[in-house]
Amino acid sequence: MKTYQYIKFFIFLTLGTLILIFNETLIGYIPHLVGSIMLLYGIEDSIVKLCLKEINEDIGKAIDNLLIIMLGIILFFLTDPSKFTIVCIIWSTWSILREGWEIKEKAIEKSNSLVLSIVNIIESIVVIVFAVMLIFSPTEHHAHFHIILLGIELILEVVFPAIDKYASKHFGKSKLLEKIQEKEIDLIKEELES
Repeated sequence: MKTYQYIKFFIFLTLGTLILIFNETLIGYIPHLVGSIMLLYGIEDSIVKLCLKEINEDIGKAIDNLLIIMLGIILFFLTDPSKFTIVCIIWSTWSILREGWEIKEKAIEKSNSLVLSIVNIIESIVVIVFAVMLIFSPTEHHAHFHIILLGIELILEVVFPAIDKYASKHFGKSKLLEKIQEKEIDLIKEELES
């Protein structure tokens, strides 16, 4: 699994950086770009679930991944300029759903860094706000800004976990996390005593 994490880190960091560098050029290739990224997300999550043997435990997520893969394929081949609005709406809807899932995961996950979790949630909220703007005004201006956010998001997707892992390895768990765990232990003891 460690090799997979290095490969994912390199691919996402490289793609995010290239998207940021060539963001203006990519405007004409939005269907290909977004379709490819959706395929990447769907296939990557499916492979991880299969390797961890979690696919049977969360059939809903497996269906979500299948839909993301199918939408990615549709967007990839939806190159007619008159379909730009449809591409933007599908892209925005996927962004809202994906970021909503991420907020939910971060809210229940016990991260080693509260600051990183908060920054990650803020990033998700910003993406959701701009996705809603893209739905209501699917113009090249909003799509261009959404491309920049996509590049940043791909980079943060791998940088945040790497920083979190580094912090936990070198600095231990945060004081807040330790306090939460102490409270949980106290609550469990109280329940067992009663």
